[in-house]
Amino acid sequence: MNAGNDGPVSGQPEGRHAEITPAELVEWQERGAEVIDVREEFELLRGYIPGARNLPMSGFLEAAGTLGERPVVLVCTSGSRSRNVAEFLVRSGFPNEVANLTDGMLAWREEGREVTGGLEAG
Repeated sequence: MNAGNDGPVSGQPEGRHAEITPAELVEWQERGAEVIDVREEFELLRGYIPGARNLPMSGFLEAAGTLGERPVVLVCTSGSRSRNVAEFLVRSGFPNEVANLTDGMLAWREEGREVTGGLEAG
C-alpha cells in the first residue's frame, strides 16, 4: 500500500485496517504513527521494534484507552494476533488509521531490520 498526501496511507478502505510491510511500517513511523507490540512481556525478550510500545493482547481491552490520537501499527510475532487487534480497533470505531505488520516480527527480522532489547544475538 502506498503512502499518500492525506495521511499515513491513502486508499485505506473505509472500515478496514491496512496490511503493511516492514518498509511501510517505517514510513508510518516517519509520519507519526505509534507502533504497538501486542506480544506478552516475556516475548519481548526476543527483541522489539525500536520505538514500539508494549500493550499485550491479554490486557489490550483495559489499555486501549491509552492510545492517543495518532495512527497505529500493530505488531506481534507472526502478524496473526496483531491482525485480530487491528480488526477489533476498526470494529470498535477507533478514529485513526490502523495497520497490521503482515507476518509481524518474522518479516521484520527476515529483512534484517533493527531490533531493540532482547537476549538473542543478532
